[in-house]
Amino acid sequence: MTTLANKYGEKGNDSIWMAPWQEVYEYIWLRDRIKVDFQQKNKEVTVTIQLPEIPESFRNRDISLNIETPSKFEIESNKDLKIKDDGKTTHKQIFIQLK
Repeated sequence: MTTLANKYGEKGNDSIWMAPWQEVYEYIWLRDRIKVDFQQKNKEVTVTIQLPEIPESFRNRDISLNIETPSKFEIESNKDLKIKDDGKTTHKQIFIQLK
């Protein structure tokens, strides 16, 4: 990692960025504890995400969902989420920022 940082990071040609270890740890911790449930009825799919109790010391509360569909879709959520993608365009990943 040090060699990569020195050659391509801020001290090198600054062509790549690597997340700090705390951000990576918090993302993996959250990813491993989230429960995702899918229910399909005809062409309608409901995705339910159950979140664990997130430690208050966590600074990073982002998750992402990989979506494999050419179809557009709607997202319904409560106000405790900030969603980057709204399903009105085709895309493969939804970024969710938890408050």
